[in-house]
Amino acid sequence: MRRPAGIALIAITIVFVASTLPVNARSNGQGQGDLITVIAIDQGTAPSAQDLDMAETALTTIVNSIETGQVAIYDYGTQPSSPVTAPAGDDAVATAKSEMAKIRTGQGALKSDQVAMLTTAFSYLTKEDAVAGSRVVLITPGRITGESENTRSRLLNVADLYSENKWSVDVATMPSTASALRDMLSGMSDRSGGAYYDLGAPEGLQSLLFDATGIKLAPVIDAELSGDQLSSTFEVAPLTDRISVAFLRFNPSIDVALYRPNGAPA
Repeated sequence: MRRPAGIALIAITIVFVASTLPVNARSNGQGQGDLITVIAIDQGTAPSAQDLDMAETALTTIVNSIETGQVAIYDYGTQPSSPVTAPAGDDAVATAKSEMAKIRTGQGALKSDQVAMLTTAFSYLTKEDAVAGSRVVLITPGRITGESENTRSRLLNVADLYSENKWSVDVATMPSTASALRDMLSGMSDRSGGAYYDLGAPEGLQSLLFDATGIKLAPVIDAELSGDQLSSTFEVAPLTDRISVAFLRFNPSIDVALYRPNGAPA
């Protein structure tokens, strides 16, 4: 269930093992080219600080989880940019940070051409002779330029092209995404064999983090803020090797922080 903007949810998981191996759900197929991940960041995230923060979280999480192959990053509004490419790893992470900075300083777009971005990415994968298992990731609020009664069928037709080539389309939508657009884009990603993440709901971010890292978050504090401050405590078991903490805020005016028992910042 989606939550109103006034609620802050803090999801915390404690990991009792020495390390957690990243999950790579896509395996290399037969082909002449590389395993390629195309990440397309919608300029429409820029007008909303909440969407921007969530888009950056998604981008950072996804790029850090990619272990092999090539990464191509686009930004798009009424038309896609030229791709910026880098090998998976530190170079791709640095490229993603640079591209996100451009989105933050840009004017944004009220609506974006989702179909044009998907067809451009398809052409790129074709040109690079991408192997089976390659994918496109859309990070978008979903607002569509020239939306009509044919938009859904056009998206499904594009999804079929990806599926036929054993490629997929993952979609991460934002807190501001309208219900009808979430339904349309989730149907398109499912048709292609991809994953859908509704980042306007805690469950969507939990799914993204689990697919990318293998860490399953379990909410331990879920509170509606009242007054100027809210504090809560949680216990960490002895001999815990690592603790992963994720703060989910649904109002950009909310500040969250983690402190040690002695009051010092963690």
